[in-house]
Order: sequence, then C-alpha cells, then structure tokens
Amino acid sequence: MSNRIKEEKKEVIPKANSPYHPGRFMVNLLNGQVLQGEAMLKHLSFLIYIVMLLIIYVGYGYYSERSLRELMKSDTRLKEVKSEYVTNKSMLEQKKLQSGIAVYVKPFGLFESREEPYKIMVDKSYFDKKD
Repeated sequence: MSNRIKEEKKEVIPKANSPYHPGRFMVNLLNGQVLQGEAMLKHLSFLIYIVMLLIIYVGYGYYSERSLRELMKSDTRLKEVKSEYVTNKSMLEQKKLQSGIAVYVKPFGLFESREEPYKIMVDKSYFDKKD
C-alpha cells in the first residue's frame, strides 16, 4: 500500500459552460430554460410573494403621489381663499369708515349732522311710577 492520497477524478466544467455563468444564465432566461427547471417550481411561492410585494409597492407609490397632488391643490385653494378673505376684510373696513357710511346712506336722504350733540337732562322723578 502506498501512502499517497488517492485523487478522485472530478469532471471539471469550464466556466463558460457553467449554468451559473452570467452569459449562460441570460441565454437560458431568454430561451425559457429557466422557467422549465425544478428550481422554478421549488421557489414558485416565494416568487409569487415577491411579485405581490412589487405590486403593493407600485400601488403605494401611485397612492402617495395622488395624495401629494391633492395636498398641493388644497394648499393653493387655501391661499386663494385667504387672499379673498383679506380683500373682503379690507373692503369692509373701508365701508365701515364714517365717510364710507355717509356716501352709502346719502341716496336714502340721510346726511351727516354738522352740529355738536347735546345732552338731554331729565329729572329722576320723571321715571318714577305714576299710578
């Protein structure tokens, strides 16, 4: 007997012909060999799970984009309403001025008094009950 380690003869697959080589994988993917293998059936449930996650992710992207658009529309509408409010408030303040009221009531025959107001004095006895 010899003390030599027996070498087993292994079949060496060249890297170019290996099924895991990127070029070979692309060829197998394009011609459909990947879909026919046992590995595809073995991992089918995981692939379905991944596809469902991708669908949910894309749907959430559309949902968030739509929500952002609605938020921006609401923001612009709020700015418009706020500017209308400020405009209307300033117009009301102008109309509430004494000169503005005088112009408004002039067509009704009312006019602003040029005399000073005076105080009317009444005795307290006037308000007592008389039976």
